[in-house]
Amino acid sequence: MGNRVINIHQSFWGEVNHGHDLITTSLNNDVLNQTLSSFTDRPGSTYGRNIRPYFSGKKIGDYFVFTKSYPDDTSSRTGMVFTHALIFSTKEITSVKNIDFVFRLFSDKMPVKPSRNELLYFIRQKIKDCSDDSQTMYPKYIQTAVRSLSTGNMPIIFSGEVTNFIQLITQIWKVDFPTLRENISFQIAFTPNDIQQNTSFVFAPNEFLDKWIAYPIINDKEDFLIQIENEVEELLLGNSESNTFLSFLKDLSTTPDSYKTISICHRTYNLYNKLNTCSVSETLQLIRSIATISPQTNESHVKAKAIDRLCFLLPTVSEDEIKGLRNIDFSAFSDGLKKIVSSIDQFLDNQFQSSNPKLEQLSQFLLEVFEKQENVKWWRNAIEDKFISILKIISDFSIIW
Repeated sequence: MGNRVINIHQSFWGEVNHGHDLITTSLNNDVLNQTLSSFTDRPGSTYGRNIRPYFSGKKIGDYFVFTKSYPDDTSSRTGMVFTHALIFSTKEITSVKNIDFVFRLFSDKMPVKPSRNELLYFIRQKIKDCSDDSQTMYPKYIQTAVRSLSTGNMPIIFSGEVTNFIQLITQIWKVDFPTLRENISFQIAFTPNDIQQNTSFVFAPNEFLDKWIAYPIINDKEDFLIQIENEVEELLLGNSESNTFLSFLKDLSTTPDSYKTISICHRTYNLYNKLNTCSVSETLQLIRSIATISPQTNESHVKAKAIDRLCFLLPTVSEDEIKGLRNIDFSAFSDGLKKIVSSIDQFLDNQFQSSNPKLEQLSQFLLEVFEKQENVKWWRNAIEDKFISILKIISDFSIIW
């Protein structure tokens, strides 16, 4: 672990000429400020109800912005907020695993409003890089949230204390992949209509829960500690030591950049773990998923085992499974296409050598191959070449006879 210093720009947003606008900033960036103008404002109507200070955060261009908004009782109109924004270089903040310090930089109470265009300085902050999270006990609500993330069920809608919501965000941030951190986003929402596109985490205040009846809510009332034993959940919480799911991803040279990708990797990992008992349809699904999450050819143990399992099964499958090979990109696998073509050869050999061949089904299959204009040329060529080879053998045998 080591210490380093990073620069943090800041800006304040609130009432300007009876509307919400920029008050002052240490970073003059028109494109950034255009987005922050709406992001720092209250997301929707509060229906006359009181709100407490709340946090938001997301990547905007080359920056990652964390904000804290305070209800502004001094404004000329009711329902307005005063917002303090902390602006980080995305590259810098996503290289940091522990962001507890970020939320400590915000004031508990609403800060004194600066005057319009008042000189504002950036913050120089010393931070300490942390090692992997070695804890195994977490509040139940955190496990519930991370389990939803691992299966792609998003956004996570949370209700409870703001401090517990921030605990969830800081814990999730410890995930091993900076590419995943930069796509984390969180906001407050008073109704489902307030949720912005691609938001990861939503804080729904208790006072507005009647607006969320049709939505699954994670509540911090489930705060008893439980032990996390699932490798995927452990990795998403920042515990990468001896993690078999991480080893699986590294073998595939895969770096997840979204929770959707994580969910695909999770399903692929579960299939791979039962590879020796996978049916042909499951193995085909595994191969497709691997080609999706790891499209580049590499010396992967996982890929080699998966393609070998498929090649082992193919000679005894039906024509439908052979057809299913057409929509898979085997270039992701070392010698993948060569191995698959060889397996198609074995399949056709078995069909013609069978003591009880299903000639009608096989004839229909071959007729489709020769009659239809097939876009996947390698697949058609493999079947045509093998069929011609078989016919030649039969012809030669007839001549000899």
